Amino acid sequence: VSSVLPWRAIFVIAIPIVLLVSLPLGLHCIEQKRPTEDARLNPVQFVAIVFALSGMILALNQMGVAVSAAVNGSSATRPVIITVVSLVVGVGSLVFFGWSSGRSFSPLIRLGWLRDRVVQLHLLAYLILPIVGIGFGYVITNLAQMSLGTSAFHAGVLVLPGALVGAFFAPVGGMLYDKFGPTKPILSVISVATFGPILLLAFSMRLTPALLAGFYFIFGLCYALGFSNIMTSALSGIDHAFMPDGNAVFNTALQFGGAVGTALFSMILGVAQAGAGSAEKGSAAFRHATAVGGTWMFATMTVICLIAICSLACAFRIRASRTAAER
Repeated sequence: VSSVLPWRAIFVIAIPIVLLVSLPLGLHCIEQKRPTEDARLNPVQFVAIVFALSGMILALNQMGVAVSAAVNGSSATRPVIITVVSLVVGVGSLVFFGWSSGRSFSPLIRLGWLRDRVVQLHLLAYLILPIVGIGFGYVITNLAQMSLGTSAFHAGVLVLPGALVGAFFAPVGGMLYDKFGPTKPILSVISVATFGPILLLAFSMRLTPALLAGFYFIFGLCYALGFSNIMTSALSGIDHAFMPDGNAVFNTALQFGGAVGTALFSMILGVAQAGAGSAEKGSAAFRHATAVGGTWMFATMTVICLIAICSLACAFRIRASRTAAER
C-alpha cells in the first residue's frame, strides 16, 4: 500500500475492514456466557495509567531525538527538557497508579496478585519480548530500504513469510503447552527464536534481503510458538477471581512493549544515521551508517531475548521448588 499510496491510507483501509467484517462477525459469534454486572470506571486511575504509559514512551522517543541532535552538533535542549518532563510524569503517574490501586475500594485493576515472584518473572518476559517481536517490523523494513536499497513493497514482502507462518503456528504452541506443560515448550522455542537476532547480528554488515527474511523467519516461527504460552503459564498460578486483572495487565504489557520496541529501535537507528553527518539518503556513507545501526539493534534484540530466557528459567525453577516442597 505504501508504495502506491500515502502511508495514511494504511489506516484508512483498516476502517471498512473493522466496520464491515470484524464488527459484524463479533456481534454474531461472541456470546455473553456470564450475566453482566455493574462496574465503575475509576477515572483518576484511568488518567494516571494513560499518562504513565504515554509519558514513558514519549521520554524514550525524545531521548533518541536529543542524542541524534547532540551527535549532529545541533541544539538538544528542547528534546532533553521534553525527555525529563515526560519521564517524571510517566514514572510519577505509574507510581501514583500503583499506590492508588492498593488503597481504592474499587480499583481500575487489582494488583495484589503481582506480588508473586513467578508471575513477576513471567510478566518481565512478556513485557520485553514484544520489544523484539513487534520492533522487528520496523527494523527489517527500514534496513531493507535504507541499507539494502529495496523498495517499500519488497521490504514488506521480507516480513511477510515470518509473519504469516507465525500466525498459522500460534495455535500449535497451545497444543504443545497442553501436551508437555509450560517449561519445555516455552524455554526451547524462545531459545531457538533467539538465534534469529544472533544470526542477524553475525551477518549484520553483510546482509542480503534473503538473509534478512530467512533469519527473521526463524524468529517469527518460534516466537509465535512460545510467546502466548508465557501469559497462559503466568495466569495459571493466580486465583481465578483475578483473571480479568491478569489479562488486562499482560495485554497492556504486550502493547506497551511493542510501542517501546518501535521507539527504542528508531532511536538507535537515528543515532547511528546521525553519525553519517550530512550524507544524503542513498549514499554509501548513509547506507553504511544504517547497517551499523542494524548491528546495534540486533545486539539489543539478542540481549533482550537472553534476559527473557533467564527470567523464564528462574520462574520455572521457583515453581518447581514450590511444587517439590508441597509434596
